[in-house]
Amino acid sequence: MNDAGYRSGAGSTAGVDVWDALEAEFVWLQDRIMQAVQQHLEAPEITEAGPPPALDTGSRLGKAVADFGLDYAERLILSVGLAAALRPSVFDPLQIRNSALDRPYPAFGGMTGNAGVFCPTARTAAFLLGGSAVESAADVLTRLGDLSPLVRNRLVEVQDSGTGTGGSLMDKPLLASNRLVERLMTGEARQVPFGANFPAQRLSSKFTWDDLVLAPATRRGIDEVRTWMKSRAAFAADSHLSRWLGGGFSCLFYGPPGTGKTQTASILGLELGLDVYRIDLSMVVSKWIGETEKNLSLVFDEAEDRNWILFFDEADALFGKRTSGDSANDRYANQEVSYLLQRFERFEGLAILATNLRNNMDEAFSRRFQSVLHFPMPTASEREVLFRKIFSGDAVKLARDVDFSTLAEMHEVTGAMIVNVLRYSVLAARGRGDGVIRLSDIRQGISREYHKEGRVL
Repeated sequence: MNDAGYRSGAGSTAGVDVWDALEAEFVWLQDRIMQAVQQHLEAPEITEAGPPPALDTGSRLGKAVADFGLDYAERLILSVGLAAALRPSVFDPLQIRNSALDRPYPAFGGMTGNAGVFCPTARTAAFLLGGSAVESAADVLTRLGDLSPLVRNRLVEVQDSGTGTGGSLMDKPLLASNRLVERLMTGEARQVPFGANFPAQRLSSKFTWDDLVLAPATRRGIDEVRTWMKSRAAFAADSHLSRWLGGGFSCLFYGPPGTGKTQTASILGLELGLDVYRIDLSMVVSKWIGETEKNLSLVFDEAEDRNWILFFDEADALFGKRTSGDSANDRYANQEVSYLLQRFERFEGLAILATNLRNNMDEAFSRRFQSVLHFPMPTASEREVLFRKIFSGDAVKLARDVDFSTLAEMHEVTGAMIVNVLRYSVLAARGRGDGVIRLSDIRQGISREYHKEGRVL
């Protein structure tokens, strides 16, 4: 679901866009409530609600209804959810009690919230659609299913009542999603803060493709991903291609640390004008049953809603091979992987998984990647290019004995390691006071990087 779908159209103002459209919607809904109540009580004079008001497709509400192709029933359900969030007084007529039994009318649905405010349920929407008819309840249940535009696009939510008793979906509170309300009121949804409830952080990059040194095969694979992302709107508009190719694209980046996997994901987002969010797997995985799936579901939903690129670093920690054991832990771990497989297949955006060891990935995942790209250790010629790029600039003064060609030939290092060598060398040169980087500084920096990996220079 694209944010632009809720932004004002040309020539509309915030007042016209929000208040006029919503006010008309709530007036219509209140009339429909009065009509339904009078029909249920067999009142002699029935207030006709009339058809729903025409919506300007330039308004945020009108654009949402049009973009998602909501029919009459879906629009009424949406209006019920919006009124619950913004104008609960609309439901006051539903709080009348059966005087003979001294209790509310069960057909009206709903429940009493804080300060005696009426909170509609799915049963309330069914009552407004067709009274107490069973067909209305079945219709509402269908329109609140996972494949409906209301739920698939996260326009409404059927919430837990907080009683801990479970119960029928028909008797759970029905509300417009916070995301929809925020967009209708302000034109955009607020950013979800990083934390235990949302384990993803936005990646940014100061680099461009010219700063990366990638193997030719890797570069060709990246070009394929770029082409897909730039062409996906055209693919989606073609009924044949969309049916066979789907809307999502998933990649596996594998190779040693420091070979450019994260920077490639960041630069892709920069070029495509899309935010890239890295998933903190330490916050995703939970020992509590169902929590891992819940955490991931939230991230996937946000990513689809806001058109993000998702980047899973060290992905084998979460997407590793399934076990063959019979213990409860093994069965639950395998259940998590199965859920992830299904969620990835439904994801409509670009998902990138990165791992240092491809063999650690579950084979079922590997078969589902549209692209598998190897980020190998750079060759000697590529290392020389990296040395020259990273040790360039007016602030970097090199001694005459520095020979990048020889250094690149002798030392197997990655781009990230060379950046650390630059940091060490600049500090060493500044510490001496002359600011000149010597060959010995670079060699010492490389030795430190080797030592981190348990290697000896």
